[in-house]
Amino acid sequence: MKKKTFILTIDYEVFLGNRSGDLQTTLIDPTYRLMKILDKNNSKMTVFWDVLHYYRISELSDKYPELINEKIMIENQIRDLVLAGHDIQLHLHPHWIDTVYQDGKWFPNYKRFSLHKLSTEKIGDDINTIYGCVNMMKNLMEDFIRPLDNDYCVTSFRAGGYLIEPFSLLKEVFLEFGIIFDSSTCPGAYSYKKEYGYDFRKYPKLLNYSFDETPKHIKTKGRFTEFPIYMIQLPFWFRLFKFIHRKFNISKTYSFTGTGVNFETTKPSKFKHIINQIFYNGRIQLSADGHDTYTFKYCITRSPQHAVMILHPKMLNDDSFQCIDKLMKNGTLEFITLHKIIDVIEV
Repeated sequence: MKKKTFILTIDYEVFLGNRSGDLQTTLIDPTYRLMKILDKNNSKMTVFWDVLHYYRISELSDKYPELINEKIMIENQIRDLVLAGHDIQLHLHPHWIDTVYQDGKWFPNYKRFSLHKLSTEKIGDDINTIYGCVNMMKNLMEDFIRPLDNDYCVTSFRAGGYLIEPFSLLKEVFLEFGIIFDSSTCPGAYSYKKEYGYDFRKYPKLLNYSFDETPKHIKTKGRFTEFPIYMIQLPFWFRLFKFIHRKFNISKTYSFTGTGVNFETTKPSKFKHIINQIFYNGRIQLSADGHDTYTFKYCITRSPQHAVMILHPKMLNDDSFQCIDKLMKNGTLEFITLHKIIDVIEV
């Protein structure tokens, strides 16, 4: 297999449903495990920090002392990530603003799952506005990280649930705060989920490009740059093989490190789900999340140099880590940060 260099991005977050998962096993431990693999193989990653989760923990830690330990664990890990040379950038799931903590559990409220659901008023210290939320979370991250890295700035964004559109509501806010790089789109992918739907089927299938009004349309010398999450088209025979393998192979391959469960939406009938899996779900992300080793390797061979890979620590497992480690050890795979590529583009 030819050596591949990918832009590795991870979404640093817990599960988003009623069972968010134990922080230690769902987020902290798998992230440290990934860090260890990258460190011994001289690779780095961009960490999109779901900072509203941390903000909500901090906000409630006085009332619920058990959250103090979670706050400290996240702070220690973000500090370790920065000191190890990884890039920390902005990832927002605004539903955390309304999420309730009770009896040791998070009870999410999804009425404002998208950033666009916040007010459009320009109030810098109001978390309930787009302007205030971006301003406050950018400042929080920079205040925390700059003592470790004087030159640190938040300049990149990944939308929670990939809900970057309508970009028109975010454009001026992002420009004002210098957030000009995005990695939210998944070209060719779509979801008809009522509250969390997106449609990227007509978005540019490029490794990166400039845009201005929307990442759907390329604009030469646009003020923003999109780095799409790379998508692989699986042939029918592979989808059929994958379905049969998953159907009859009961193994740890399809388990997650994380102990939680993502939010549930309306599910299709069992028959429709099977048809979708075999005939329609032909595009998958360049990722190891929930994939068996064969699928992950297939994705790598079908992806070009400097494609954006996405990982969720909560969705990795022993097979994922072992496969990544083995491919890096034998020189087949290496990772760089998003800003490593940005520096090259700007030069």
